[in-house]
Amino acid sequence: MRWKLIFIIMMFSMLLIIAGCQDQNMEDECMEWSDEMLIEMRQQGITTQAGFARFKRFESHFVWEDWHWTQFQNYCGREIIFVRSEEEAAEFGHTLDVIVGWPSAYSLGILEGINNIEDIEFEIFGLAHPLTVDDFISNWEQVDNFWHEIGQERRNSISRFAEENYGVETDKNWRIRRWLFPGVLDKLNVLLENQDIATEFELALFNRRHNREITVDDLPAWPITEEDVHNDSILITSIAGYLLTDEELRSTEPENLIRAQQVAENE
Repeated sequence: MRWKLIFIIMMFSMLLIIAGCQDQNMEDECMEWSDEMLIEMRQQGITTQAGFARFKRFESHFVWEDWHWTQFQNYCGREIIFVRSEEEAAEFGHTLDVIVGWPSAYSLGILEGINNIEDIEFEIFGLAHPLTVDDFISNWEQVDNFWHEIGQERRNSISRFAEENYGVETDKNWRIRRWLFPGVLDKLNVLLENQDIATEFELALFNRRHNREITVDDLPAWPITEEDVHNDSILITSIAGYLLTDEELRSTEPENLIRAQQVAENE
């Protein structure tokens, strides 16, 4: 009997080891790709949708703080789909199973900068001048090859143009989408219901921390509305970061709301 028990324990231990190795292999396959790794992959002729979307700053329905296109630690094996606009992305719903991306204002600035180049034959890359949004969606590999053949100086110039003219708009749109993600604003208002920074002392601390000069009149009235978010998404982000704990702030992340909904649907 004792030997049977020892045998069972040994078999159970081996299964745990095997499972651990499989998990480690999966973790290795799902490691995050840094910009340096993506550049090295590109030099080796390896092009990825994630890398293209990263450097062209595509939008994504993943509008939470720690997400970016090269982060696959938690999204290994997910399909990436490019669409033309946020409206088209909405057709896929809010899912964690598919990563849906579309060109941001910054991306369109890159497109504009590329189209301003006049002394390169686009045809040798399988492209026609001027490039269109459809090229960014359906012909991203050809565009990526073109991008890496025009030289570092031109790439930097185009990137600066896009950042200077469309970077602020892109960042603002991300914050707006983050707070207006279904259910997020309701969750935020519940957490802020009994919070207040409208005293002179608290406002002074707030302004010092966020390098702002707001007054009581600048603060949105509770509950915070969609109009408030559109008017000053930076202020809403600052208020949430100032008044909420890290745990409370994480609870407003769209990812956590999606997971909570999935759990509720499976119960």
